[in-house]
Amino acid sequence: MNNTITQEDIRSYDTHINAVAKQSSRVDLYENSEFAIFRNMPSKSKGAAFEKIFEEYCTNELGFPVSKPSNTGHDRVINGNIRVEIKGSTIWNGSGGFKFQQIRTEQDYDVVAFLFIYPDRIEVWGADKDVVRENLEVQDSDGNWIYNQHGGKAVNSGTFWFDCSGPEDVPWLEPFDATFL
Repeated sequence: MNNTITQEDIRSYDTHINAVAKQSSRVDLYENSEFAIFRNMPSKSKGAAFEKIFEEYCTNELGFPVSKPSNTGHDRVINGNIRVEIKGSTIWNGSGGFKFQQIRTEQDYDVVAFLFIYPDRIEVWGADKDVVRENLEVQDSDGNWIYNQHGGKAVNSGTFWFDCSGPEDVPWLEPFDATFL
């Protein structure tokens, strides 16, 4: 009795044939993109990179000074007094959309900046904290928390998420520019 499946053997298995076909049919949207490096980072590294990108965007494109956070309730301070929480997402494989996670509405920030990292650009959108709270701390007719990220839908965990095809699907987002500052 043989207890080994070799590389040559696996090529004749339907499971392997189907997996190869499925993998081959996937299109890598970020192939040859300068932004692929960010999609391929571990989550913690992505968050740190997105914060730095946002910092450089505010300085280079908007002309506002950016400083480190005054506490752990936000990621950066812009123009000396605007506390900003920064969230970013690349397009998720298989879904064709973006997912923004770990949005905590009780943290100490004024504005959330959402970075949509496309294969060919980054779009920066934002919302005031009250707008985020109003749109994510939402219960359905059964009392379930629609965007609750942890602990099921029955209890408000204080941590929320949402997904979308792009910012045009989220009517409460606005282009992030000097109007937030």
